Amino acid sequence: MAHAMITQALGTFLLAWIIGVTAEESSLQLATLVALAIACLIKANGLLAKKKRAAIVVETAFVLAMVVVMILAHAVVRSCHLIYGSIC
Repeated sequence: MAHAMITQALGTFLLAWIIGVTAEESSLQLATLVALAIACLIKANGLLAKKKRAAIVVETAFVLAMVVVMILAHAVVRSCHLIYGSIC
């Protein structure tokens, strides 16, 4: 269980890093493509593992929701930095 949690945390960190880099480059299209590619791979993994449809939908939606939250959080921090000149 600990190994899975560490892997999940590392994957989330790397995804946040990718989203941060694409946001700084103003490349929302690239961030969207990365999110969709990851979601497709997770769906394929679920199908290969013969998981139930509901589980696949939840796992795929989780990644897409994480990306949306990361993009919004980056936009808030960036706008705060532009307004106040430092991170809020």
